[in-house]
Amino acid sequence: LYDPNRPNKAGVEIPGWNDPQSVFMGEPVDDLVHWAQVASETDAFKRNLANMFFQYALGREPDPQEQGPFTDIWMALPDDNYSVNSMLHRLIDSDAFGAP
Repeated sequence: LYDPNRPNKAGVEIPGWNDPQSVFMGEPVDDLVHWAQVASETDAFKRNLANMFFQYALGREPDPQEQGPFTDIWMALPDDNYSVNSMLHRLIDSDAFGAP
């Protein structure tokens, strides 16, 4: 429905428009760098990053029996300082890549 009182008329501002507060997954963030830091610490980010490389290396998603080792790979990312090199070594050393 058309609302003639909506705040898009000249001189009418949306409340809070000049004081926006960015939020990522419920956590306030100050700027883009802080947003990236908060995002990179989520399990979803780590899992997606590892999944992209898994698919690139093997051409498929992890199988159900590979979920345990795959989870270990993405959960190790913070300990490895998000090193793709370390993540790929973990992947290559896994049964999924063909190494027992």
